[in-house]
Amino acid sequence: SEYPVVDGKNSMDLYINAMKECYKLLKQKAGGKNIFESTDYLCFHTPFYKMIQKAFDSLVKVDKPNTTAQEAASLFLKKVEPSLFVSKRIGNIYTGSLYACLISLLYKIPDIQNKNTLLFSYGSGLCSTMLQAQVISNPLSKSQITDIDNMFNSRIKVSPEEYSKVMKYKEETYGKWRGKIEVDLNLIADNTFYLEAIDDKWRRSYKLKQLQGETLVKNNISAIERINNIDKMIPITQEKSFHKMTINDRREVIQRKLNDSLDHSLLESGGIDSEQGDKIIENVIGKLSLPLGIVPMLLINNQKYMVPMCTEEPSVVAATSSIGKFFAPHSFIASSSPNMMIGQVHLLHVQISEVNKIRERKASMINELNNCCQSMVKRGGGVKDIRIREISDSSNGNFKNYSLDVIINVCDAMGANITNTIAEKAKEIVTFMGIKTGISILSNYCIERTTESKFMIPVEHLSWKGHKGIEVAEKVIEAYQFAKTDMFRAVTHNKGIMNGIDAVCLATGQDWRAIESAAHAYATRKGGYQPLTHYEIVEMEGKKYLMGMLELPVAVGTIGGTITKNDLYRQALKIMGNPSTQVLSEIIVTVGLAQNFAALRAMAIEGIQKGHMKLHVRAIMNIAKVPEHLEVACFRFMSARNKFN
Repeated sequence: SEYPVVDGKNSMDLYINAMKECYKLLKQKAGGKNIFESTDYLCFHTPFYKMIQKAFDSLVKVDKPNTTAQEAASLFLKKVEPSLFVSKRIGNIYTGSLYACLISLLYKIPDIQNKNTLLFSYGSGLCSTMLQAQVISNPLSKSQITDIDNMFNSRIKVSPEEYSKVMKYKEETYGKWRGKIEVDLNLIADNTFYLEAIDDKWRRSYKLKQLQGETLVKNNISAIERINNIDKMIPITQEKSFHKMTINDRREVIQRKLNDSLDHSLLESGGIDSEQGDKIIENVIGKLSLPLGIVPMLLINNQKYMVPMCTEEPSVVAATSSIGKFFAPHSFIASSSPNMMIGQVHLLHVQISEVNKIRERKASMINELNNCCQSMVKRGGGVKDIRIREISDSSNGNFKNYSLDVIINVCDAMGANITNTIAEKAKEIVTFMGIKTGISILSNYCIERTTESKFMIPVEHLSWKGHKGIEVAEKVIEAYQFAKTDMFRAVTHNKGIMNGIDAVCLATGQDWRAIESAAHAYATRKGGYQPLTHYEIVEMEGKKYLMGMLELPVAVGTIGGTITKNDLYRQALKIMGNPSTQVLSEIIVTVGLAQNFAALRAMAIEGIQKGHMKLHVRAIMNIAKVPEHLEVACFRFMSARNKFN
């Protein structure tokens, strides 16, 4: 700036505090682990070199407060200095400085592949982000690296005196601020900052318009009413007595939250008749319906969702709904990888020279295979990689069997059809090369397409049914450890997770059988059959938290496939806010985690049958056609006898 006025200490404090807060949140997501230890390099938003030195020193001491200045300096030279090559030569370029550091790192560390890098982006205290990244391959070619050197060597050098003259010229040319700020406060919402003044050096000052409480403001709407109106615009809210409403009342609640109507005929018919069913599968004689329920609120990544679930099993919807309400306002944190599918070609009795032949043609094969999915390529998808895995030795000397894996970004589709098409084309190409092949087919074990959901709840917030929070947390851990050490228990543990996942998949037209298969395979990835969820009590800053986590390979779609065959699937997605494929997978996995936590808590504290029996009684009364006005008395009668039949 031509007016270099900076409050150095305040700027430094804000920067370091924002960085520490981001690091703390990132550690929470990582379950309290020391992220710094596993970080090879760091890239900072870099206003000036000394600020980064001080920031790094503060970051080191978050996990190791006794680190000496000499130790910190040594770590700085190793982990940070390589990223400052560009910034040291051009100074602060604001938003671009983080990416200047990343370019520097790629330039100075050519063999950066598979190294862990921590990146901190800073927006003048308004918004900051810290994230972990790993470079899969260095995108800079040798010619581009040379260009970086040439770029700096070709700069025009000027003396400080010449530079000051240029800055003075800018001041005189552009002049000082002589305008006047006029603000109509009637147009400013309560509790909002507005521009109050600009001084002669173009520095801005802002003021907060105070909340007006119950007094009327513009358009005769009070501040409290305005907040309530905004809340109504949020697509989903928690309905405290949703389960006590009539079916029609529940539909009305959903319509109000969506600000749109539901097709009641679809909800009654199940979306298809027998004639439509005859076009979907073979030898149709009718249709079989299952109940469709709603979880009224699940908070994921601070976004509220209503979640449709289709199941015949009592307590599944109730359990997820209970956890959605119990956890609020704590949010589940979910994330998902890109929507990658794997197509396989079986290579039979192949020599290593033939494998190398395929690898040499990899780039041209990818281009040829992408001709099968040009519209997907235009949306950023398509074939991204081809890998070859040895899967067995044959008895014929140097000949072995392999799997040729085609990695495909299927965008918002589940991707089964296009993956099979591409796999068959890959087989055709390889066969034409004179290499013996077997079958070609997609793999439902989509480990390139994983989704994770987790929560971290202070243990004091877990108090339930007269039991203290720490007791609930410890009993949940005990139940989880049982599943970790016994396969018989682990199978039932994971079945409970899939109760929730399958129900959402059925409601939204997903291939729940593929997801089930992948999930159970994933449970064996570390050897033996293990519980899919993970729980532990972690301590941060003297406070104990229960952390729960579920990670699964999940292949779902929001366009094409089965979804086009039943309009009720589209309506279910509409109730969820028409999520993207990745968001849908995050909702599904979160439901699985919520379902599992609800089951562990219930078993550990009061036994699983107590909650199940209430729902079982409802079913018995329905079969016996008990009049509505006698339902309470009937329930009390069966409870007193402790016989529910």
